[in-house]
Amino acid sequence: MITTISIKNFKCFAEERILNFARFNVLYGKNGRGKSTVIQTLFLISQNLRKRDSLLNISLKGDVIDLGNYSDVINRYSNNDLIDFKFSFDIDDCLKVTYGKSDIGPTMLYLEDMWHGDRQLVTNVGTEGDVYKDQSVKNSEAISGIKALEIFRQLKYVSANR
Repeated sequence: MITTISIKNFKCFAEERILNFARFNVLYGKNGRGKSTVIQTLFLISQNLRKRDSLLNISLKGDVIDLGNYSDVINRYSNNDLIDFKFSFDIDDCLKVTYGKSDIGPTMLYLEDMWHGDRQLVTNVGTEGDVYKDQSVKNSEAISGIKALEIFRQLKYVSANR
């Protein structure tokens, strides 16, 4: 089970926002406060793991959600191009994924196992903030041992018209 989600620099969340989850969750609030962004974060990770079995270069457009392009999801008030997602699980795993801008969409820069203190450089970033080719750590190696990611593959999506 996902116990916490942290979102930073993604859509309406400029600063890090930490959300605690329980077995049953209700998201409510005023318009424009991030309810949809929380759901979109979960399904962005889910659709990429299920369809592509990858988090290295995530696609913002898929069968479940279509978020446009990188400039549509990066917080407009931010002074950097990095997006951070952090997930904690009830099995004592905590994973942080940092994405940067590239020609092919959001590209993973770092994959961190926060519980064990491991941080793996997945992609090299140039001096202008451009993301360069995959360096040393293959995506499958970086995520293969993270059992908690199976939770994202099992997420179900139900949509209803209002």
